Amino acid sequence: MTSGRYDSLASCAADAALEQILPAPLQTAMSFRCYEGGHMFYRDAASRLRFSTDIANFVR
Repeated sequence: MTSGRYDSLASCAADAALEQILPAPLQTAMSFRCYEGGHMFYRDAASRLRFSTDIANFVR
């Protein structure tokens, strides 16, 4: 799951809370990533690069 640190719709804090309550098998099956920025975190060049790298690693 991806979120922007300052996103009021899908926040990093909500993702962190969700990760803690998931059953162990789901915790290991999912990845949670928090990027600098808001809802469109990919508008920030550094976040876009990190997100692109994470997506490429996921596809591999």
